Amino acid sequence: NYQWLATPAIINDSLVFAIRVTNTGNFDAAEVAQVYIHYPSGNDMPVKELKAFRKMFIGRNCYADARFAVPLEELKKWDTGTGAWKLFKGTYGVVLGSNAGEEQLKASLDL
Repeated sequence: NYQWLATPAIINDSLVFAIRVTNTGNFDAAEVAQVYIHYPSGNDMPVKELKAFRKMFIGRNCYADARFAVPLEELKKWDTGTGAWKLFKGTYGVVLGSNAGEEQLKASLDL
């Protein structure tokens, strides 16, 4: 079970947020929380990209917290019009889950 401790915000040129993952199962387990970025619509933009992950060992009926900071520099894409790296304006999605097809948490942010 995933929940936001702090929703995504821009702090010191990074996309910063924190989550809590709770093990509701009957056994101790490991969970890999994966952070995917959905880019604004546009030419040559990926649908989503893995930007961070954290492996957590969580006892049964316990939780683990994780803080993430994704530098905005890592969200830049090549602008074929200017021939330079650019942080495109628009709405970015932040999605967390244990794999690319799972969306435990979602948030959006305008840059």
